[in-house]
Amino acid sequence: CAYARVKVEQPAVVVTKTANPASGTTVDVGNTLTYTLQVTVSGPLTNGALVLNDFLGAGLEYVTPLPQPTHWTVGTVPSNALDPLTISLAPETGMGGVSAAAPRTYSYSYPVRVLATAGAKVGNQVRVTTAPVGGATFDPSISCTSCSTEHVLATPEVRTSKAANPAAGTALKAGEVVEYTLTAVVTKAKTRDAVVLTDTLGAGLEFGAMTANAGGFVLGGSGATHTFTLPAGKAPGTYTVKYSAVVKADATATGLLNRVVPAWQSTPGNNNPPNIGSLDCVAGSCETQHTMSGPDVV
Repeated sequence: CAYARVKVEQPAVVVTKTANPASGTTVDVGNTLTYTLQVTVSGPLTNGALVLNDFLGAGLEYVTPLPQPTHWTVGTVPSNALDPLTISLAPETGMGGVSAAAPRTYSYSYPVRVLATAGAKVGNQVRVTTAPVGGATFDPSISCTSCSTEHVLATPEVRTSKAANPAAGTALKAGEVVEYTLTAVVTKAKTRDAVVLTDTLGAGLEFGAMTANAGGFVLGGSGATHTFTLPAGKAPGTYTVKYSAVVKADATATGLLNRVVPAWQSTPGNNNPPNIGSLDCVAGSCETQHTMSGPDVV
């Protein structure tokens, strides 16, 4: 007897991955993105699971708990960022009521959040594998028409301000100590270059010392002009530094003006052009002026 080898027809599977907002658009730190995996099956019913291994790029996190819709099994969010989240579509042969006469489409959507640690871009990709059931042959043809997404992070925005204690406008005396607070508020994305605050004291003030540095600024300069540099890579948040100054014995009211000017400083080797992002002073908040009390007023 002669036996003919019969080739069993296998399903054809097409997988796509999309995002909302759409891939290629600009996003901010804190934004939530919705990814959708779509599986279209043609031909015979699948008799094994389709496993979508979802690799989340740096700067993103899953918003849990993740959806667990019918026919889908979603694994535990991996603790190791290099490991994928497994999202499995059940075999069609076990779903009931599914016909092989026409293509079938299944979708799974889930949210992720853009972290403050995100760099200039965030991305995501999916890889498809199969899981045969009960030793049955399950070898579908699989194609990905779009299996990755990428979003661009908005450029950072930095707003700076200056405050004094005693408050601006207060009358001061010779020998009195003023504490100044410089603040930089970062939004949208982490900074890609350093922010330099150049602070110039009036002729009637003498620099004392840095008194607090919660923001991690680097002190530079001398005399009446000092720089306070906020290093690159700062995540969105509020950064402050404080320093003291003493009112000189010969100070006059005109010498108690204090002003700070912000500027970007290009970071060597970061492959980014300098001045990335917007940087300015909060209107009316980058200088302080005090008066002199008693007989010292001129």
